[in-house]
Amino acid sequence: MQEIIGVVINVVVWILLIGFVLLFFVIIGFWIVNFLGNIIGWDRIFPEKFKQAAAAYNERLFKPAPEEVETFLGGKLPTSVLELYENHELLDKSDICFNSPTDVSEAGKWYVAYFTPCRVEDQKHNFLPKQADKDNTEEGDCRFFEFASDGWGNSFYVQLADENQDDVPVYFLDHDGGELFEKVADSVRVFLSWPCTTNSSE
Repeated sequence: MQEIIGVVINVVVWILLIGFVLLFFVIIGFWIVNFLGNIIGWDRIFPEKFKQAAAAYNERLFKPAPEEVETFLGGKLPTSVLELYENHELLDKSDICFNSPTDVSEAGKWYVAYFTPCRVEDQKHNFLPKQADKDNTEEGDCRFFEFASDGWGNSFYVQLADENQDDVPVYFLDHDGGELFEKVADSVRVFLSWPCTTNSSE
């Protein structure tokens, strides 16, 4: 009986060992593929898929659906945001650095990798903050619209309201900073008027 138990234990140990080894190689393989993709560029590895994704993104970016988004989020988009989506020249830019005129330090540099389409499918996947800074936003009102991202999972938001507003403050949600939700500028127009540099524009 003890021999049988010993055999069973050995089999279980070997199965677990093989499982851990396979898992290790899967993780390493995934890491290598992801590393090479970031170094070489996913657009070079999968050019056709990248082109299709880029075309679909541009279709959504340049053809906003504000009424559908307002219904989905439960609030009105401010006029300044609607104006942004009419500015195709700005929307077509990427890797932009907006520089605060009152803060010349690194903290005053705000990077926008791309603008987020004003479409329901793009807002569905955004992390809308459930608890906003009560010093900056109305308590209990967490209706936010993401209009830009830094490309690393951190986003620029505006807060919606029941009635249309002309312009509203810009907020930034920093996941790396421990879910820090901070006010960036007093208004969207002010933020977009800051001196900026860009690495690419088409």
